[in-house]
Parts: sequence; structure tokens; C-alpha cells
Amino acid sequence: MKKIFSLFLTIVFALAVHAQVNQLKPQPRLSKITEKAVVGNNDPIVFTTEINPTTASDRAADVVIGETWYDLQSNSSMSQRFWVFDDGTMGATWTRGMNATAYADRGTGYNYYDGTSWSPWPTERVEDVRTGWPSYAPYGVNGEIICSHTFTDAGLVFSWRENKGEGDWNYFNFVGPTGHEGIA
Repeated sequence: MKKIFSLFLTIVFALAVHAQVNQLKPQPRLSKITEKAVVGNNDPIVFTTEINPTTASDRAADVVIGETWYDLQSNSSMSQRFWVFDDGTMGATWTRGMNATAYADRGTGYNYYDGTSWSPWPTERVEDVRTGWPSYAPYGVNGEIICSHTFTDAGLVFSWRENKGEGDWNYFNFVGPTGHEGIA
């Protein structure tokens, strides 16, 4: 027992002595502070290069195709809002609303890319009634269709036309099943 206790005390003493190693004094990082003139508030700042230039990209620049003030675009859903057709044309939709607060003008914003350029920004909604959260898809051989929620007993409103990007829109409504009309 005395041998084990003596061995234990020796180890504890050795560890305590080893823990007493002096720390090295840190060397200063700056040996001398120098004063330099600062550009004054009235001095212009001259940029010699373009700010944040793109060096290389395989993607086209962003293009704004429409506008809205209505900021609840998803309504917790993932609608099909954009379609690229086989011929390189594209159609895009979004919930458009420009009159804030109640957004009485809310409806589908739509724009079409003809393979060369986008159409001018829309100035009104596609439908003639208040809608929201459109879904967009091809229709028939060369047409397009949009399905939107109407917030009324009229159900869903479908806007379609035979030729994508041109012509007047046609409309029909789809009401939910009996007893569940509000489902749309």
C-alpha cells in the first residue's frame, strides 16, 4: 500500500511540476503605426474597372418580363408557371396585382417569348375576374392554357387559346363536385 501511495504521489508531483511551464511573451504584430492621408468627403472616388465584372458564364443575363406588387406568389404551393416549348418559344405566368391593399385587380400576369424576344410587359390580367396562383401548360397542338383560382363559387377559371402567344383568350370555369364547390 505504501509503495502504491508513494508511486501515486510521485506521479502527481511530476505532473504538477510539468504544468508550471512558462508561457512565451507574444511578439507585437505591428512594430510601428504610420499615419496616411485619407480621401476627403469631397474627393471623387474613381473606379478604373467595372464593378463585379462577369468573367465567364454559360447562362444568359436576367430579363424582367413583367411586374407585380402582389408578393404572395406561391400561396404554399408549387404551380407550373413557366414552359419552354420544343420550338424554343416560352410562356410565363405569375400572380399580378398592382393596386395594393385589397388587390382588386389581381389576376394572371402573362408574357411570351417568341424565340427572339419577350413581348411587352402586360398592363392587365389575362382573366376578366379576380384570380390568383395560375398554372400554365401547353394546350393542343400549338396552344396554351392557364388555370387559376377564382375565390368564388365559380371554381377554377381556365384561360386558353389555340395559338400560343397570339390571339384572344377563351375562358371556361370548372366548379368542384357537388357539396365541395369551394374546393376550387
